[in-house]
Amino acid sequence: MRANKNKRLTVPSEAEKQALYDLPDFDDFQRAEFFAMTEKEHGIVFQRNGLRSQLYCLLQIGYFKAKQAFFH
Repeated sequence: MRANKNKRLTVPSEAEKQALYDLPDFDDFQRAEFFAMTEKEHGIVFQRNGLRSQLYCLLQIGYFKAKQAFFH
């Protein structure tokens, strides 16, 4: 929800919901860009125990790069 000029909340449109919550649709260039790991990201991924945890971590890193939803 977003606040308009009179500070009331509004319901997001379908397009806004899709932009926020749908899975990203990557082309080949975006896939290479978002899933290329820096040394720091590489270290974070391989600190996880097991292939499943490592893949999940890698997917999360790529997803948040694509959505640009980073938290402090």
